[in-house]
Amino acid sequence: MESSSSSVRSMAVTAAVVRPTPAITEKKVADKKFLSLTALSTAATFADSYTTTWAIQNWQNTPAGESRPCNAETQSPWLYGTHPTYARVYTVAAGKSVGSALLSYYLKKRHSRFWQLPLTVNTAFSLQGMAHNVASCR
Repeated sequence: MESSSSSVRSMAVTAAVVRPTPAITEKKVADKKFLSLTALSTAATFADSYTTTWAIQNWQNTPAGESRPCNAETQSPWLYGTHPTYARVYTVAAGKSVGSALLSYYLKKRHSRFWQLPLTVNTAFSLQGMAHNVASCR
């Protein structure tokens, strides 16, 4: 009698193993939307960096004691320093771009609906900085 129950048990196990599982299709993380938003964010960040270095360079040679709006970094001196060098400005820009892209990639890979947030925030702050540089330092 024991042999018939073991054969029933083996058939049940076999039936459970043989059942087809639904195919899980994994979407690409780096799709067109991700790459486009990353490119836009990076372009905005480097545009901000370019206008920052342009403004500092054009306004550094002010007469002694005269204060002009663009002879020192005023918006983010804690990040760039008051008189940033080209290397520091572009190193910060690269760090911001890579950091926001990696965080977005991580969030998108984990299927978070907020994956666009790091790139969007980086783009917004960079465009605001660029607009400030252009408006204040003509």
